[in-house]
Amino acid sequence: MRRWLRVTGEVWQAASDRRVEPAPVHHRYPLAEAAAAHVAAASRETFGRVVLEVGQ
Repeated sequence: MRRWLRVTGEVWQAASDRRVEPAPVHHRYPLAEAAAAHVAAASRETFGRVVLEVGQ
């Protein structure tokens, strides 16, 4: 458990220091295409985030 806490702390510190970058957005889907977004994410053929846009 201690190792997990140490590693978690190091990861959060690296993110805070901007030594790691967030995953890029692979594709944006309107909310009406939520099913297609889910299929894309579940297929593991995406690189980065799959984003649902609400109110567009």
